[in-house]
Amino acid sequence: WNEARAVLEKLKDLYPEYVGPDNAYVLLAVTYRHLGRTDAEKAVLEELSARDADATDAFLRLADLAEAEGDWQAVAENADRLLAVNPLV
Repeated sequence: WNEARAVLEKLKDLYPEYVGPDNAYVLLAVTYRHLGRTDAEKAVLEELSARDADATDAFLRLADLAEAEGDWQAVAENADRLLAVNPLV
């Protein structure tokens, strides 16, 4: 996971605007999750969310992380973002 992290961070830095399928942000978030680095996972998902208004998986994961922290404001914000993209969730 550490080797993947280094490669994905470089990839994200080289192509920060790419938010299509299997983008570096998503893969890096998964990597951080496996490494137990929740703060880094959260930060990269927030970066993705700022670049991609349709990042429903990121919104859902950010809401889950916020719930675990008891940050109900962030839960509500991410739930609203998710509902804006997919109101049938």
